[in-house]
Amino acid sequence: MASYVNIAYDCGQGNGKLVGPDGWAILESYAARATRENVIGGIDGLKSQRARLTIKLPNGRTFYVGRNAHAAGEPVEALDYDRYNGVPEQRALFYGLLTEYMQKYQVTLNRITLTIGVPL
Repeated sequence: MASYVNIAYDCGQGNGKLVGPDGWAILESYAARATRENVIGGIDGLKSQRARLTIKLPNGRTFYVGRNAHAAGEPVEALDYDRYNGVPEQRALFYGLLTEYMQKYQVTLNRITLTIGVPL
């Protein structure tokens, strides 16, 4: 049976931070509902903005998270403390941060114990 890995998570106001035995990961706290994809004009002409990560939750909802998420979908801007009460976009940000950590260190986290830091 796989043993538990200790992970520390700080939800953050601007960035989510995660620290584990292999190191750390940071993900910008931008979330957007995956309803459409914007095409924007830039100096180099028209280009498609892609979100850093696409997260599909078990309930079937899909979110873009991280850098460029707001350009890729419908922005979710929940900046009050209710966002720490288990809202779907916060779960998507957490799953995105776990994904970022696992990709960065090429590890799989099957079983974790989680310490969460929240404001106040």
